[in-house]
Amino acid sequence: MRLEQLYYILEVAQNHSMSQAAKKLYITQPTLSTSINTLEKELGFKIFTRTNYGAAPTEKGQEAIAIAQTIVQEVNKLKNLSPSKEILEGEVSLVTF
Repeated sequence: MRLEQLYYILEVAQNHSMSQAAKKLYITQPTLSTSINTLEKELGFKIFTRTNYGAAPTEKGQEAIAIAQTIVQEVNKLKNLSPSKEILEGEVSLVTF
């Protein structure tokens, strides 16, 4: 699981659309779909039900989205602890066991 995947599912949940989320994230829709599919395989459940009309969270997906929101908020709090924005450049990785 990567932190960017959590950002991705939050954006899809907000937009109810993979293509709109991809545009806002400045990535291609196939890249977004692949990343979310990888996360779903890792978690063992579907986060979204995809239709021609958009993407809707599944029941477990809603729980995953709520947890992702908490994690992203906490990461932002951690980033804000830095007295210098220069230190914040780079990448934050999330490892789960």
